Amino acid sequence: MEDRAIGTEEALRAAGAGGDVLAELQRYDTPILPEGARAPAIAWADEPHVGVWEIYAEDAARSGAVAALAARLPQMRFPVEAGISATEAYRASTRRGAPPPEDGPGPAFVRPEGITLDLHETLAGRLPILVAEDRADFETLVQVFTARGEPVPVPASMGACLVKGFNNWDRIGAYRRVWEEEHPGVDWSEGFAELVPQKELYEDRFMILSSGPYSGLPASAAGFGEDEWRGLSLAIRRDHECTHYFTLRAAGAMRTNLLDEVIADYVGLVATFGRYREDLARAFFGLERFPAYRAGARLENYRGTPAVSDAALDVLKALVDGAIGQLALLDAALPDEARSGQGLARVVIAFLSFSLAQIAASSFARRAWDVLAAASERLEVRATAGQALDLVNGAFTELAARHAIPGKAASDVLVALDEILSNVRRHAGGLGRPVDVAVAFAVSPGRLRIEVRDDGAAFDPLALAPPATDAALEARPIGGLGLLFVKTLTDAQAYERADGHNRLRLVKKF
Repeated sequence: MEDRAIGTEEALRAAGAGGDVLAELQRYDTPILPEGARAPAIAWADEPHVGVWEIYAEDAARSGAVAALAARLPQMRFPVEAGISATEAYRASTRRGAPPPEDGPGPAFVRPEGITLDLHETLAGRLPILVAEDRADFETLVQVFTARGEPVPVPASMGACLVKGFNNWDRIGAYRRVWEEEHPGVDWSEGFAELVPQKELYEDRFMILSSGPYSGLPASAAGFGEDEWRGLSLAIRRDHECTHYFTLRAAGAMRTNLLDEVIADYVGLVATFGRYREDLARAFFGLERFPAYRAGARLENYRGTPAVSDAALDVLKALVDGAIGQLALLDAALPDEARSGQGLARVVIAFLSFSLAQIAASSFARRAWDVLAAASERLEVRATAGQALDLVNGAFTELAARHAIPGKAASDVLVALDEILSNVRRHAGGLGRPVDVAVAFAVSPGRLRIEVRDDGAAFDPLALAPPATDAALEARPIGGLGLLFVKTLTDAQAYERADGHNRLRLVKKF
């Protein structure tokens, strides 16, 4: 196939799909990022709940994860048994925040000392991760946090579970204590009504992982000893699952799809080994001897809903095999900085706009390089107003180094950003809710464009009167000098209020 950009339909036809099979696969094989959607941010702040889980992790390091969570989360104070979710005590604790029974037996774990809690640095901020060494304990944790303590079957093929929208009554209790101190004599029902719409203040996300062989692949087939493969499997599974967390935050998608699995395996392997392991990637899907296929392998778990036909699955096998080969070619040419942190995040973002068929096509490597080259000239950082300054400073410093922005120009930008983001934080204080900030940088030869966007109250800093710098010190009004710095240190400024956001645009020449 010639080295040119091709669409999904053309790539599917080239892989042998036609008629009903083509129609099936066009429905199934869609990019993670919808066509025309804006590329997501690269630098991410932790989600608001991570701070309290950092405290949980510190407690877990001292007393064990089970004890630390039982002291905070009511779900860990009830046994896993049929009908537990319908009892008044369980409903009162998990739905209304009532104290759980003091002598509650809690879940029965096989090896509670083998359950750990850590915060893992993902491509989209830190994520709390519970790891169970014993398979039965993994299943118990899944039942505790996703099945309301009911002993529902956990599929043997499940090795990870991302818990989303978890109502954390420990966080709600902390909010209530502060609210009641600030509103003496006022009924808490009013404070609770204020809290409910602000889900970021009480809804958590965390991961539960098992530590068995990754993709069910035995150590002997992977080429490692049993203990070594167990440790490697956990590392691959952790970063694989955290890639799904990244696509959820970045593109709003977390799918059971072979495209998503191929990309997540890429990240898991690169993060674990420092490079892509084409041999293991194929073995994970039962394609180590392609075109022969190892029946019952993990690939069959991703047929979609409704499940694709056997004929369509055969085409998907070829596409997965081709995609693995193309990813190996691309990975061999990538610089070391593209294998971790923001560099790896940029690579994953480049993948989001491709379908599986497009990744499998021979034109993929060239197209991916083009996307990466374009993405390297744009960086967007998102955070709350209180977190933005440190994250933006770090991200811009890396950007300036990559593009050889002169030190004086970079320093001017950092001073201007310090003033702007500090100003946003000051104005956000009275709103009673987190204010989200996004700072976008676009680099071109000799020019840096910056946009600072926030969803706080309308405020045009450029409309302020310039400070009276020639007046006596005691006669000058407070404020205004920061804005003067911004205007002096940048070459152009513009402001608009659009779509409920303040947008301040700056240009710095160098």
